[in-house]
Formats: sequence, structure tokens, C-alpha cells
Amino acid sequence: MQVGLTTKAIRYYESLKIMNPAKRKDNKYREYTLDDMSRLRLIKQARALGLSLSEIKPLVKYCIDGKCDDLKTALVSKMPEYIVSIQQKITELQLLKILFEKLNTALTSKATKPPACSQNCCSTIDELVQLNIASVNK
Repeated sequence: MQVGLTTKAIRYYESLKIMNPAKRKDNKYREYTLDDMSRLRLIKQARALGLSLSEIKPLVKYCIDGKCDDLKTALVSKMPEYIVSIQQKITELQLLKILFEKLNTALTSKATKPPACSQNCCSTIDELVQLNIASVNK
């Protein structure tokens, strides 16, 4: 059964003590239990949701210790914080999108002269800076 993580990532999680090291077979290959695989899937999903490894570590510990209710409580208590963080990122990305749209319009406008490049700087960069300043001041 695969979980879609590289062996390097798994070793890293083991080194941070997020995961217990896998048991070894006689041939020295690592052997993962179904519980190990579930924990690795939890780590992968939590990372995909944007949680840091320091946030994930206690969640995995709850799984190892069989404290599913504590895991649920921990997640529920953090949800409002995660939702606010996501909303902030969405707002930042929307502003970035607007900035790129303005830059694209400015760069592709027929009225815009081709950027005059000098040895130190290009006017395209100046234009980007001006658009960025204008968007911050709004």
C-alpha cells in the first residue's frame, strides 16, 4: 500500500520524531504497518491543508496513543484559526492577481512604448513598482 510520500520525506518525519522508525525485516528493508500507513496519510493530508510539521506532530501523537477524541478536539479547536489564515491567503492572492492583470494590461497596451532598458534597470520593473505602490495605496 502506497501513501505517496518519498522515502526521504518519511525519514525526515522519523528524524523529527513525528513518526516512529519503521521496523526492519531480516533483509534490513523497512516494514510499515497499516497504522504506520494511516499516520503517514494523516501527515500528508495535514501538510496538504497547510499545517506545519510542529502542528502535525501532536496530531500524529494522538493517533499513536489511540486518542482519536483528542485528535478531533485539537482539530476542531484550531479550525477557526486555519479558516482565517486561508481567508488571508485568498485575499493576498486576489490582490496579486489584480496586480498581474494590471501589469499585463500595461505591458501589452498598444499605447505603451516598448520598455527602454538601461544597464542598471528596465522600465518594465519601474512600471511594476508603480503598479504595486498604487495597489498598496488603495
